[in-house]
Amino acid sequence: MSDWLKNLKSGDKVFVLGRFGKSLEVVQRITPTGRVVVNDRQYINGVNNSNTWNIFRLEQATEDKIIMYKRTQFTQKVFREMNQKKTMNYTQAKQINEILNLGVQEE
Repeated sequence: MSDWLKNLKSGDKVFVLGRFGKSLEVVQRITPTGRVVVNDRQYINGVNNSNTWNIFRLEQATEDKIIMYKRTQFTQKVFREMNQKKTMNYTQAKQINEILNLGVQEE
């Protein structure tokens, strides 16, 4: 078992990696046998394989990794919102083209 797993306590942040991505979560508790409980799932040595179709794994959440994760989440949310936008005016299109350096030329 990794040192960071041994030193976890209730309230610590961890990343939970699964089949569909990564999420930032909080440790609920540590059982007397050393199992880590996050979102009502128990992890033994950082792994929960109660569902062989979707095995969950814990990853250390350092401050740098948390910052990068939050930035990625923000970027993805903005991108999703932009894709769901039904209309865009000429000025907005020009600004996005310039900001993203898309290189789209006006005819």
